[in-house]
Amino acid sequence: MSTDFDGWKEAENARLVDTLKENAAAEYEQNLEREEQMQEMEARQVEEYEKTERQEIQQMQQENRLQNKEKTMSDETTTLDEGAKQRDPKEKAFLDAMHLRKIITEALKNGTLSCLPGPDGYADTTPVKNLVTGSNYHGINMLYLREHQKQNGFSTPEYVTHAYIDRARQDNPGLFINKGEKGVSIYVSEKNAETGELTDEKHIRLFNVEQLNKPAEMKAWVNGQQEKIQEEKQAYIRSQRGSDYNLPEKKEREPGPDIKCTSTEPAKYLGQYLAAVSMESRFQATAEQAAEFAKNLEDALSRKIGVHPKTGEPVTNPFELSKISNEANRYCVEAVRGAIWRLVKRNSRLKNLNSSRRRGASYNFLS
Repeated sequence: MSTDFDGWKEAENARLVDTLKENAAAEYEQNLEREEQMQEMEARQVEEYEKTERQEIQQMQQENRLQNKEKTMSDETTTLDEGAKQRDPKEKAFLDAMHLRKIITEALKNGTLSCLPGPDGYADTTPVKNLVTGSNYHGINMLYLREHQKQNGFSTPEYVTHAYIDRARQDNPGLFINKGEKGVSIYVSEKNAETGELTDEKHIRLFNVEQLNKPAEMKAWVNGQQEKIQEEKQAYIRSQRGSDYNLPEKKEREPGPDIKCTSTEPAKYLGQYLAAVSMESRFQATAEQAAEFAKNLEDALSRKIGVHPKTGEPVTNPFELSKISNEANRYCVEAVRGAIWRLVKRNSRLKNLNSSRRRGASYNFLS
């Protein structure tokens, strides 16, 4: 891998590759920020699909989080390994992008990438969740973690950080990561709860819950922590609204409407798929559409931007996947909006139809 990077650095003497070198690190950070912003926009659209009570609870959670910083759960203690700290930021970004592209490309060729449809014409839209926070991983991170789950034969897409495993071990000394198991690393951006600004990207090491010797104990510990947070939240709300106030029961979210593939252009195709994942609905695509999408994505990722000065082999842009992912996030937001709007119109038509039927029945009765 270091030989590839050396060749890439030398190829940067060409005008196009030189531009890539100057902008690589900045572009990498901007991509992460854009992805985070798109995720937030997507979350806001999904919240419109839920009840007003849920939005009210989220606001109260934020207030409680600010009041109880010491008690909230955070991954902020996760740190980079020493080797990553010593690497040049541009080299680090390059190596990460190369590895991610390799995993996605191999899954694409093998037909295992989760956005590809199965024999029934529907792709697997099961979200990848953080076991502790319950939040979903998005975009390329989601596809990457699904591949990690499939390659290792894990039955659940639930992941937990190394920091939380350490915390759980304090209450459960017999809990540990199975010998020989390796975690999977992703990069995320975080927002400061007070300033609202995105912090620098953070390296987070995740483990599937089945990589632990006692997955059930880990889940039980998480449930216990969540119950404590609920109790603290209830106490805080009662201190603000009175001792008789109770939190509304959490209602199960209904799946959104199915989304059908309308484009095989990589960013649009992925955007529609990610919209179905975020709405917990289904994504439908024909075998022909999937094949064309796979070809288009593979062509985009292998597009030549220069020639290796020593070997004469073509040089490609490892950051192309991040660009496509950012575009996909934008199309995801549009797809969610469109699906919600179609659902609203359908419900409105049904309401009008039922109203007309009732009026007709009343008219016939009076006649």
